[in-house]
Amino acid sequence: MVTFNINNKNNIPPLINNMLVNIKKYKYHIFIGEIGAGKTTIIKFILNCLKIDMNIVTSPTYNYIKIFNQKQKKFAHVDLYRVNTYEHALEIIRSEEATLYFIEWGAILINNTEFYETINNKLTIWNINMNTNQRLLNTYPILI
Repeated sequence: MVTFNINNKNNIPPLINNMLVNIKKYKYHIFIGEIGAGKTTIIKFILNCLKIDMNIVTSPTYNYIKIFNQKQKKFAHVDLYRVNTYEHALEIIRSEEATLYFIEWGAILINNTEFYETINNKLTIWNINMNTNQRLLNTYPILI
């Protein structure tokens, strides 16, 4: 586990740039945190480091998944907030093939052991805890 203390948005770009090599190693990135914790913000900065204009990145709450293309790579931003079953979550993710998946509200996936059997050690969990003036970001690469 790696922990980062983020007390303003200006701290995020250098943090993500330093983590970019590791981010690219894992196909699935699941973001856990309360509403307003910064899941979409962190994903915007990651996609920006991957050369996607962060001004076009919004949470895909109503359409579940948005695809961003960069050369021969596809990045999927997934929001499972309104998804109630593991099967529906898997159907959404499998609906688009992507190089990397950034999944908000992915507890429905990580709480199901079948998911771990299908991802081949390519998962990082990003847990964002918030208090008044800062966010504590913990990353957990999952190796099975």
